[in-house]
Amino acid sequence: MMENENIEEQEEQEEQYDEKLIQEGGSKLSLENIEPLISNSIYIRKDVVIKQILKYINNLYSQEYKDYIKTIELLYSKTGKKNKIIRNGNNIYLVSSSNPEGDFSKYSMKITKPIYSNIEELLIKTRNLVSSLKLDVETKHFKIQSEHPNGIIPTEQSKDFETLKNKYSIILEEYECYRVYNILVKNLEGITINPQSYTSVILQNIIKTTSEQERGFNNILFGKSYIIPLETITQINKHNAEHSIQYQSIIEKLKNNTRDSKKQDNIKDEIKTYLENKNEKIIKDTLETIKTKQNTKIDYIIVKMPIIEVK
Repeated sequence: MMENENIEEQEEQEEQYDEKLIQEGGSKLSLENIEPLISNSIYIRKDVVIKQILKYINNLYSQEYKDYIKTIELLYSKTGKKNKIIRNGNNIYLVSSSNPEGDFSKYSMKITKPIYSNIEELLIKTRNLVSSLKLDVETKHFKIQSEHPNGIIPTEQSKDFETLKNKYSIILEEYECYRVYNILVKNLEGITINPQSYTSVILQNIIKTTSEQERGFNNILFGKSYIIPLETITQINKHNAEHSIQYQSIIEKLKNNTRDSKKQDNIKDEIKTYLENKNEKIIKDTLETIKTKQNTKIDYIIVKMPIIEVK
């Protein structure tokens, strides 16, 4: 009986912890609008993914992190004749101006900076691992079925396959955590209400570099994932199909090589319309607006929270 009471108490504490995370996050999130964003898979434990997402959200919006930002600003305002800042690794010390160099023991304030991870890098890394491990799982599963059609699998082989599946499950859950976190922090209106209306798409970006300019390679093309409304994707596909049909129509008319001046004028008008491509410009502007908005959003996860010590 005592064991059951302990289990119930633990579950109640976990529920309270989740609610605390949601409230402190200040993001008006709830389990109901996070869960639909997570992919349905037998290899994903949604409760595990949700808990990790809430932890990262809480780190981001917590009072503890807000205090760190304010303290950093305050720290620099305290420097001058009386105080100076010494940096050592991930730590920042506020010490007396007369303090010997390299001596961190007599500090009035010590800040251990938070540890960040770039969300885009995490997504790329885990996405590649998921693809690789998924192939391994499918290949081994097919091999086991082929070698043991009766379903009687040797213990060692069964253990190896379970280990591989668990590894795949952990990485897939990690990827889902980063993917859904990325959606939530972008704070797109409606995304948590109707997640079926959006999809993740890789769009190309160009950045200028300074180190390679002399060699003429000052532009670098790289891909980045963005959350795009499905309605926009439909418009792009429709436009591309119509544009292709228009192109084929022009080619056919040019092949006929008509001498009718009226028909020639019609072809010229059609070519002009094709080249102007007003719909494509509208779509490009829409995508650029989406990219600009999402590029200015949070692109990191706080893996480890800061620590502030005041003497």
